Amino acid sequence: MSTFSSKSGVNVRRLVQNIQDQYDFAPQIATLLELVANALDARATRINLTYDAENARVIVEDDGHGMNETQFKNYHDFAASSKRRGTGIGFAGQGAKLALNFCTHVVTETSSQDWRGYSDWHLKGDDAPYRVVEHELPSLDHHGTKVILYLGHESKHFYSRKLIQRWMFEHFYPLIDRGIRKQYPEIIARYANGVTLLLDNKPLLESALENKLAHFQEMTVRVSRETKAFGWFGVYTGADDPPIPPGIMLCTYGKVIERSYFKKEPRDKEQIFGWIEAPYLIEAVTTDKGRFIKGNPRWETFFRRAQNEFTLWLEKNKLIERAPRKSTAQFATAEREINSILRSMPELSMFASHARQDAAVIGPGQDLVASGDRLPPKLVSAEQEDDAPTPGEAAPPSQEKHNALLSTLGEAMTGEIRPRVIRGGVHISEEARDDKSEESWFDGTTVVVNLAHPAYRKAAQSNNLNYHLFKCVCLSVIEFTMENQQQEPNWRQVLDLQRKFFALWGERL
Repeated sequence: MSTFSSKSGVNVRRLVQNIQDQYDFAPQIATLLELVANALDARATRINLTYDAENARVIVEDDGHGMNETQFKNYHDFAASSKRRGTGIGFAGQGAKLALNFCTHVVTETSSQDWRGYSDWHLKGDDAPYRVVEHELPSLDHHGTKVILYLGHESKHFYSRKLIQRWMFEHFYPLIDRGIRKQYPEIIARYANGVTLLLDNKPLLESALENKLAHFQEMTVRVSRETKAFGWFGVYTGADDPPIPPGIMLCTYGKVIERSYFKKEPRDKEQIFGWIEAPYLIEAVTTDKGRFIKGNPRWETFFRRAQNEFTLWLEKNKLIERAPRKSTAQFATAEREINSILRSMPELSMFASHARQDAAVIGPGQDLVASGDRLPPKLVSAEQEDDAPTPGEAAPPSQEKHNALLSTLGEAMTGEIRPRVIRGGVHISEEARDDKSEESWFDGTTVVVNLAHPAYRKAAQSNNLNYHLFKCVCLSVIEFTMENQQQEPNWRQVLDLQRKFFALWGERL
């Protein structure tokens, strides 16, 4: 046995606060999520969370491959990490660093093939001294890692078993749902041996959500002829309350990164649930693994493909009004003028540009297999979507889709695919939605004007509908742009874009 002590040599208190500010929720929650995510990255098959209220402790123990000597050193280093973006759903040492905010001290035990030891870490003033004991473990008797959080006075009242279970359900539900968890060993190699989350040594398991869904439909996302994501949509019909928040869970390796409706506004959206597993999007996830990086080409490619699948499902089940294929006469003039304005604004010109789109045509001795009606446009990115399934194309059986994820090429189309140039630009439609407070919303292609909004009724009565229409389009497009840029938007950007749009509009009178 050997022992040594060390400290960071930097202002740890400030750094810990900066780490905490990255998250949208309390550090007590973020800590557990990071510890579970790191256990999954360590190929754990069993992750047990223990809430010890009597001794004011929370323990996270896994049976993963543990840390070697270098990794354990980096674990305590605020300037180092053994992980790079895109290699895992956790961030090494992040959970323990966050825990320094609210714990009296943190004890970490780890055992790997070539090293074992433990550390005792705490915050003291602006520093974080720790003591490492090598070749000895107080309680861990297998390969893996065990982190013991000794809670401070306030934090010992923060936790409860009910809250811990809720966080695990909300952020790792695919690993808890009996239906979904059976599929992970088939679609992700690192989960070939399965994985179980436990709370106080009792498995966290929930009956398959898909069995309580109406209009259930599986879906896949293919990029460059490879299946990159797999999932399903449905409408909840269970008699009891759903176990998780509504929306489509967008996941990487079983961790829920975001919940989304893909910019659509279906009726009864609180009853719509879904799951999409997309491991390849790990490279498009923010450091805190709390959302995807808007503007990232990989994410944008996935979003448009999944949005198209989701829209078709909504329309098929009459959960949203079918979007008009061509502009109605009442909007044709306004659309031309609006897109002309957008083409004069470099910041928004992407919405008014032409796009290249594959269309299936009749070749020698071949059948017509598709039109350009519903095929999504190709994106200018590193990943060209050249394998879009045609309307009516038969999907492979469920089991085959599972086995095909991330490896099998898509089925070839029987027609000759030729690129054609289609007219892009923003389209306008209208819908009476008295259940929504928004004047309008934009899904990336169409601005939907809410006929039930008081501002619309006022504009109609005062004969100002044209101005109201332009205002709705302007603000909806700007909002969409701000949400999808990588840097943090500010109010001046929004105001400047609005001023420029209406200045160009005024010049056209």
